[in-house]
Amino acid sequence: MRTLHITSWYPSDKNPKEALWIQRQIEASEGEYDVLHLQVTSGPFQITRKLQDRERAFLMSIPTRSWRIIEFVTGLLLWYYLKFVYRLKNYDHLHFHISYPLLTYFRFLRTVQLRISVSEHWSAFHFNFHSTKPLTRIKRIFTDERLHFIFVSQALANDVERFAGRSLKHSIVPNLVDKSVFFNTKAEKTPRSIFMLSYWKNPKRPLVILQAVLEINRNRSKDQQVQLRIGGYGPQMIEIQSFIDLNNLSDSVQLLGSLTSEEAAIEMNRAQIFAHCSDYETFSVVCAEAIACETFVVASAVGGIPEFVNAQNGYLVADNDVKSWSSVLPMALK
Repeated sequence: MRTLHITSWYPSDKNPKEALWIQRQIEASEGEYDVLHLQVTSGPFQITRKLQDRERAFLMSIPTRSWRIIEFVTGLLLWYYLKFVYRLKNYDHLHFHISYPLLTYFRFLRTVQLRISVSEHWSAFHFNFHSTKPLTRIKRIFTDERLHFIFVSQALANDVERFAGRSLKHSIVPNLVDKSVFFNTKAEKTPRSIFMLSYWKNPKRPLVILQAVLEINRNRSKDQQVQLRIGGYGPQMIEIQSFIDLNNLSDSVQLLGSLTSEEAAIEMNRAQIFAHCSDYETFSVVCAEAIACETFVVASAVGGIPEFVNAQNGYLVADNDVKSWSSVLPMALK
């Protein structure tokens, strides 16, 4: 079977770490495949093209914040590529990764005589896209009976069905972990060490853990203080750095910046626990990677995380407040 994978999130030269989980899912799929990375974003007008091996990319930023315009441009580009660039008769299967905005104008696909499936990863459905509107045009995506959906967790499946207002044909396929990178290296654990890693933006809650570490260390001698190492990058790094500076935490908190998968695996193996505080996660690949390294995980009991973090490999924190986390972390470090 030959598949054309179409995605709006994918690693690129500009952002090589974006949506690595989608790349891994595609690379693990059976049969021959090609990848179309088609992404329209808001920003100064710019077009980036790429054609390499089995991957073709067309990335466009346009000076508008209008969802409707971005949806329309995305739909027009998708129509163009499927009609004039790809010979669909050479494929058996169209697989979309992230339904919105790629499938907002899905109606023209009704003439395509191929199997069509959709992998969904996005937490936006849980929050109704942070809108109070009914978003009927997005809900229309889920009225096509031909579509088979693949969700990374039952929690996400529930969210999308609630958003769509109907049951959907679907399967649950968790995100993949690269076991050639993330495994237990038998490294010596650093005492009282916590590691965090993410693309730092909402709904992540890194300051809750930073505040918890501050409270835990307040009455500890210097040689008994908890050490927190933070990997990753993103919009929240400004407030993370500000909190460290304001509270003079440079002796107990280290910022590691963007890490390769290999570097992240080393940190996970050396850490006594991996901590992840978030208001919602469709799955949380970083928690699964830490478990693959046999590192104890302390994570928020939200979204898809409770489907694989349990008493054997971690601890779920019911509330994302400093009191809860400052109570749980010392127990996990014993």
